[in-house]
Amino acid sequence: MRALVAVALIFIAGGTVAAEWVLIGRTGTVDQYVDPGTIAKSGSTVKIWVLSNNKREPIADSFDPWSSKIQWEVDCGAGRIRALSNESYARPMGGGPPVFASAGPPGGYPWLSAPSAAVTEAVRIYTCGGS
Repeated sequence: MRALVAVALIFIAGGTVAAEWVLIGRTGTVDQYVDPGTIAKSGSTVKIWVLSNNKREPIADSFDPWSSKIQWEVDCGAGRIRALSNESYARPMGGGPPVFASAGPPGGYPWLSAPSAAVTEAVRIYTCGGS
């Protein structure tokens, strides 16, 4: 019985389960990851969390975060994407408490009908498939 209680306390003290980030893109300064466990599909739209992780430490006293997480909504049928919310962190890989968070405007940010930035295109391909 004591062993069972000890195991339960370990799980309780452990907090939330860490995300399983999967690398989907890389530039000279930033790595992009998705968390497949956050995929939520509804018709032709898909929501997913994306982590952007800087490869170098931000300059002291700047507003550049070390990492950020953005929840994207992708409309696979229309080939468009938009951000729903975002969080910025002073530690790599979304570590520590957020230093900034925004739920965005009601209904999300405007749709980007022709994703051309590398991250938005990589997210669209990952969630909708194809190229």
